Amino acid sequence: MGLQGYNRSQHYQVKPSSPSKVERLTVATVQMTSVPDVVKNLKQIEYTLAKLKRESVDLVCFPEVCHQIRESKQELFVFEEEDVWFTRLSELALEGKFAIHLGSVALKQGDQTFNSSVWVTDEGKISFPYQKIHLFDLDIPGQITLMESDVFSPGSTPSTTEVKGWHLGLSICYDLRFSELYSRYAEKEVDLVMIPSAFTVPTGAAHWDILVRARAIESQCFVVAAAQCGKHHATRASYGHSLVVDPWGEVIWRASQDQPAVGIFSLDSSKIAEVRKRLPMARHRRLNFRN
Repeated sequence: MGLQGYNRSQHYQVKPSSPSKVERLTVATVQMTSVPDVVKNLKQIEYTLAKLKRESVDLVCFPEVCHQIRESKQELFVFEEEDVWFTRLSELALEGKFAIHLGSVALKQGDQTFNSSVWVTDEGKISFPYQKIHLFDLDIPGQITLMESDVFSPGSTPSTTEVKGWHLGLSICYDLRFSELYSRYAEKEVDLVMIPSAFTVPTGAAHWDILVRARAIESQCFVVAAAQCGKHHATRASYGHSLVVDPWGEVIWRASQDQPAVGIFSLDSSKIAEVRKRLPMARHRRLNFRN
């Protein structure tokens, strides 16, 4: 499938960010309603980033499959690592002096296609650090069919990245239900867990808040869960309710179900230290169980 208005020929590479840690990290969490039209979605992402250049943010977070929510398998647009649009993201990161986390896009690597995160540092360096491990396959006759494994290969490796000295654990949507992944991040004592998502309305209403808050509580870190929202096309809607949660499990921000939004919040690392001192789970954790 071609993407009119963009060609594929360039890739932007510059030096990595500084490892020094800031006490407060200012994060913009973007809730959006992606549609089958890829160009429309990419232009919305660019517009949002351009507006955020006027804000003093360190990191901008987008939801899962922010480039496209398709109506059929045949409509899937797949990026390549050298796609020129990623160069545009680099330029916007440099102009805004912020890092960018695209929750996920369809990305071809070798002979496989992954549901992959895209990471752009505030100095414009691009990487694809995490591929969704747990693929969402749901087939309820007469109601809904979503089969990620029809188009994606599963990832196999937990992954972390860094912004302004903060360490981030990466995950995508359905991963949220599998606590083993977050136990790995808890062992690493990450500062922030990313859970970009596109939850269905029924599963979101039942489990979204509970699971996101649980991941913050068990990892004793902040969680940013940028979500898809509203009606994408005739047969698909998402639950929305993007969340920012603190290490004690308290909700800092909750968006609506069907309206795009941007929430900007300053996350204080002292809150992480306070919670971990108050309840020293890292010292108490035992993983060498007997059979």
